[in-house]
Amino acid sequence: MEIEFQHEQQEPANFVSDIQICNEKISSRDYTLIANMKTLFEHGEKNLALGILQKLSQSMDAKALQMACAILDKNLCYKESLILRKQIVQIAPEFLNFFHLARTAELSEDSALAQQNYYEALALAVEDSQEVFDAYKNLGNIILRQGDFEAAEELYNKAFCIYSKSDVLHINLGTLHLQKDNIEKALDCYKLAVSFNPKNEKAWLGLAMLYNDFGDFDLAWGNLIQAIDLYPGERTAILLLARWSLRDQTPDRGLGRVIDWACDHPEDQEICLLLVHLFCAKQDWFKAEMELIRLLNSNPLFAAGWILFEEIKEVQSDGSGIERAFEEVAAG
Repeated sequence: MEIEFQHEQQEPANFVSDIQICNEKISSRDYTLIANMKTLFEHGEKNLALGILQKLSQSMDAKALQMACAILDKNLCYKESLILRKQIVQIAPEFLNFFHLARTAELSEDSALAQQNYYEALALAVEDSQEVFDAYKNLGNIILRQGDFEAAEELYNKAFCIYSKSDVLHINLGTLHLQKDNIEKALDCYKLAVSFNPKNEKAWLGLAMLYNDFGDFDLAWGNLIQAIDLYPGERTAILLLARWSLRDQTPDRGLGRVIDWACDHPEDQEICLLLVHLFCAKQDWFKAEMELIRLLNSNPLFAAGWILFEEIKEVQSDGSGIERAFEEVAAG
């Protein structure tokens, strides 16, 4: 299990949340279209707002198109924003425009387009900035996913030269070193990330996983709980909490948090199945069966769930068959 790459916590585009539309810099036509789109979004009329895009796409004013993209990004319409951002770089092929096109492509899950435009942006960069740092870091993430460790490390190092105290960069460097089996370097990266930002839950989670691998379970548990306390919505942490509670035969240690997750994410079959096992470890057969029935109602074709259901009925005295059934689920 690996730590996910992390991005800086920031607005998805190059505009503040309270978007200001300045009619002194754009035509009255574009101003009216953008203002109408903004108003429609604010009133929940997404389809009508997007209907304005066709007229806006006819504009050749990069500033107007940037304002429209800001509104689209704020409303999570990244694919629509991508269309306009491609037009912007044709009109004004500048560093920031390529950078925001690449970032929007990432948000649209188009890694190839993001990679291409990060390179285009960096080719135009003339001085170090937050955006240049992010371009190197984000491009490193993309390259690392492709398995090119050396190229990814080179890009991370270039980002490091711009800003060496980024907790996010050190978490991503830790992920790189983990994949290269440089455990000690990974540990150092996560420790530095925590020192730079003690509120970054992914740094604590990385430490928890490494200490667990080292066999220092007390430290692993402490770091895991710290990660969950900072962000209870971190799925990987909840998954580990459930698994470690079962491994250490301490079901009460993780039960409450896992129940909370299952209530908020009833579709998460893997963690809900672990919840069944936590109930079984407590010999709370009624709750185990009720949770499993809920799972089977939502997915009647869940064969492993039916097997487990029968095992619970048959082995309520010692639970011997339950772990065998769980292993089949995990393997599948």
